[in-house]
Amino acid sequence: MLTKDFDRIYSLGFMITIDWNMCFTIEYDCKTGPMVILLCSYEKSTNIKFEEVIESSIDIFYEWYNTNIDKIDDLTEDDLFDITLGNITKRVVRDLNIDKLINKKRVK
Repeated sequence: MLTKDFDRIYSLGFMITIDWNMCFTIEYDCKTGPMVILLCSYEKSTNIKFEEVIESSIDIFYEWYNTNIDKIDDLTEDDLFDITLGNITKRVVRDLNIDKLINKKRVK
């Protein structure tokens, strides 16, 4: 359930913004203000649902967080910026399309 993931991510010190059917972001509050860790835009032209985009983005965030958990608090803002995921829209769309193709072939 997404609400549990949102609560968990928030409890880790990150902020989540959802612009419904447009964009999903996760930010970290630095001394100079929020820093975008992950951004994913929704492309309506695809056969992908917005909920799938959010779920995939959360998975990518958890992967990033687990890799960087030990150093996030110790990094300078510049160093943190260097390891942010940035815009992951292409990655999410590609991954979800590949998943749909694989699952479609399995059904046949």
